[in-house]
Amino acid sequence: MKSTYKKILIACLVMGFGLLVYDYVDSKILFDGKLLRNETATGPKSEELQLRFKGNDKDYTVEISDRGLTQKQLKALFRQATEEIDKSYLGKNKSADQVMYDLDFKKSYCDGLINADFKFDTYGLINTDGTLVKEYIPDEGEVVNVIAELSYEDQVELYSFSVMVVKPGLDTVEGQLNAIDEAVKKADESTRTKSYMKLPKKVEDMSLTWKKKMNFRGLQIILLGFAAVAGLIAGAKRDEKQAVQKRIEEKERDYPMIVSELSIRANNRKIQCQEK
Repeated sequence: MKSTYKKILIACLVMGFGLLVYDYVDSKILFDGKLLRNETATGPKSEELQLRFKGNDKDYTVEISDRGLTQKQLKALFRQATEEIDKSYLGKNKSADQVMYDLDFKKSYCDGLINADFKFDTYGLINTDGTLVKEYIPDEGEVVNVIAELSYEDQVELYSFSVMVVKPGLDTVEGQLNAIDEAVKKADESTRTKSYMKLPKKVEDMSLTWKKKMNFRGLQIILLGFAAVAGLIAGAKRDEKQAVQKRIEEKERDYPMIVSELSIRANNRKIQCQEK
């Protein structure tokens, strides 16, 4: 056991001394004033140094920015960002000439290196995340120019494109629901002074059938009754099982006394027989 402790101590001493020598040489002898940067977009880092100037020794912290991009790399990155926008912004839409579903505008591209801020020449129809404000889209549709402001640190580049936003057509479920929504709103507004609202039976070429959702309170009570009965049965079985177990325990507890009493009686009879 002692030899094991000795080996561990020797190993720690050798490793620790080696690291001390390495760190001393690296920081005091070989250091040439160059500090390595983090890779691009990984964030800055800080380095604790010792500074000597005019006979003064001070601890000094240097903040080192991550590695920047060259102009060539930056242009390639902006180009990649615009390509990613072109591939993804339509979302479920098949064409920029007929945008009826939400667009897909991201806050960043190129794995987060390029930030994006989307602006429009006509506001109120598209939100900055690409969702459409469908209630404000005119029946005939409208062309919206989209300007993507792409930025990397203090470098900015603009990329623009146009889309034609339209209401979903009646050949789509969403368009059909929109038409029904409008008809229901009109029915509500036109009967505000009455004690009831009459739902529309026909919208465009669609016949509508309305039914109230059934209230399943009765079924809930039935299920509750079954659950209550099941609980009572389970409780009764549990009580019966506990009663049987209690009788068994009482018999086991009384058994030695019964045996002892029978033994005493048997001995008494034996003595009586001998006396006769």
